[in-house]
Amino acid sequence: MTFFKKFKKQTLLNILRRMKKLKHAQLLLSQINHEIDGVAFESKDERDRVSGALFDTVLDHANAIIVLIENNIYSSAYALVRPLFEGFVRATWLLNCATYDDIELLIEKDKFRKAFGEMLECIEEKKAWPKTLAKAKQNAWNAMHSYTHGGLHQISRKIKSASIEPVIDEEEIDEIICFAELIGTLSFSAMIEMSTASGKDSVVERITESVSKECFNKSVK
Repeated sequence: MTFFKKFKKQTLLNILRRMKKLKHAQLLLSQINHEIDGVAFESKDERDRVSGALFDTVLDHANAIIVLIENNIYSSAYALVRPLFEGFVRATWLLNCATYDDIELLIEKDKFRKAFGEMLECIEEKKAWPKTLAKAKQNAWNAMHSYTHGGLHQISRKIKSASIEPVIDEEEIDEIICFAELIGTLSFSAMIEMSTASGKDSVVERITESVSKECFNKSVK
């Protein structure tokens, strides 16, 4: 097989693999959107309202990332990874860790008393989660910042030899797709816990299982 034929075959395989991953993400997020639509939330106080609104925003980001990648708008997809991550951590912190003074400060002055790292540490301890999110912050926080704010990470993915065009890292794009699925699923789970919906536990379990198999190649059980 000539180099050109090998190249064409590899390119085709990459396209088919990407289509498969995108299809999984689209179906999963579509199911989440369907299940969350019309779910009632009996907000007890401002804690529920502000965290619920932020979880819903995170779901918007997750859906947007998949749409952007599907349409080859990679720069904007990269730029949304940090708001996706940061919004989820803040929403979870507001729901589980924030004091009423913290919530009042946010509502009145649009400020958070705690640093992002402190929020992350609190929610992982409170929820007894593994340090997966902390590891993601440690490994990728500076890159996320650069993507969102037009830094070198974003610029370098637009320069190819002497031309300006997307420089596609297949592994990175796959990671972003999975990250959007994971954070979207965690946000959905939190919103269902907050809601008055009944009979949704099995749906959350199925969706979580699907993400685990697709992105981590293992069962949650």
